Amino acid sequence: MRRIITGAAIAAVLALGMTPAFASGTSRHAESGSTPRAQVSVRGLHQVSSALLRQVLPHLRAAKQVSSQNWGGYAVVPRRGHKFRSISANFTIPNVNCAASTTGTSGYTTEANWVGLDGFNNQTVEQTGSASICEGPTLAEQYVWIEIYPKAPIAYSGTSPGDGVNVSVTYNSSTHKYRISLRDLTSGGFVNVVEPCGAKKCANASAEAVVEAANGGPGDGYNLADFGQTSFTGVHVVSSNGHAGSLSPSKFWRTVKILTKYEGSLMASPSPLAGGTAFYETFHNSA
Repeated sequence: MRRIITGAAIAAVLALGMTPAFASGTSRHAESGSTPRAQVSVRGLHQVSSALLRQVLPHLRAAKQVSSQNWGGYAVVPRRGHKFRSISANFTIPNVNCAASTTGTSGYTTEANWVGLDGFNNQTVEQTGSASICEGPTLAEQYVWIEIYPKAPIAYSGTSPGDGVNVSVTYNSSTHKYRISLRDLTSGGFVNVVEPCGAKKCANASAEAVVEAANGGPGDGYNLADFGQTSFTGVHVVSSNGHAGSLSPSKFWRTVKILTKYEGSLMASPSPLAGGTAFYETFHNSA
């Protein structure tokens, strides 16, 4: 997730090529300079210009358990000769407690739930999820978003804390495009984006389900908002060769548990996997 845009900075966001909003049930292509067009379908959600702008990738090392100042949850990394085709999951949008959160030097605390391909150990990420932003003790923004980093994200209002959502990211090796989908299971609203890699090449070299302190975490002034406890269920992973499974290790991929830590403080931690398809993330400290 990324930086917060307010006031005059909105014009700069629009200059980055964020896709215009679409009427309910419509589908069209959005211009993005000389890059291939993205096909976007939306119903029941509304694009917003105020969004978190750029992701700070963690570049986590290869190990069974690692720590990051902004990521927490699980990632799977392919074994030699394999890549990933898709990941999908369900989660409930957390109701963050802004008043109980320790504000970072930026003046904000943030929390995001998402699933995606890439980003664990490379420079791209194809992802979708929800985000909550506290400005001091007040919830300033809550929205859902889709991004094919390093392209700018597209953010949408129309969801609420407590809504159940289904999210998925799928790579099509025939078209070389990603289908990224988010459906609000409570309201029925959805957004689907079909778009090529945001860089010259995407490796499909990891798949993850993550709770994140946006924009790099407390080291960059954005502390983790108090989300209490949040969970992912029904996590489903498919390799490029069509082997289906979960976040549990297999002969096609290995599993990495990610603890959220900053300067020795445990900010959040994931539970053990339940059947490989579910886990809950527990908040401990904002920084």
